[in-house]
Amino acid sequence: MGKHHRNTGSETRTLSGTVRQHNFSPKGEIEGLVLETEAGPVQVNFPHGPEATELPTPVPGSMVRFVVGADHRAAEHGSGDHPVCEFVADADAAPEEGGRPATVGVVVRLNYARHGEPNGVVLDTGDFVHLKPHGMRLVLLAIGTRVRAEGVARPTATGHRVIEASVVNGIEVARGKPH
Repeated sequence: MGKHHRNTGSETRTLSGTVRQHNFSPKGEIEGLVLETEAGPVQVNFPHGPEATELPTPVPGSMVRFVVGADHRAAEHGSGDHPVCEFVADADAAPEEGGRPATVGVVVRLNYARHGEPNGVVLDTGDFVHLKPHGMRLVLLAIGTRVRAEGVARPTATGHRVIEASVVNGIEVARGKPH
């Protein structure tokens, strides 16, 4: 397997756990992390190169679910302190049946755009559902409202997700409209 190759073979599995720590490269970049799983610690290595900037960087203590594969580079060295896997994808950002990731939860607070208008909600799961102000006016969400949101997901700095909502509670929210 080459240095920049991401394992996408059929030997993948989903791995869940709590982030124990980040592993740093000699350049100071995060090149992987150690998860505390039910079976014990497991190291997950991220790929190198340009695609590394697109990877999640959850904070220690956060729960994550990754799709991982065998890290064939680890097999070239002596055995380590724990199993080693290669990151393939964020399992929670994988598309659902309709082709878009979803989150479900209850609104615990509103989020505001820089100009002060509500532009989304934060759910009890920690996920941020971004609708833009026009989407908030369209869907009418309030604290305590149960939400099912679909859209493109990416990790936040806090280890949760931001969902760029395209559908919220069955209402289509057009992207790219003015605020």
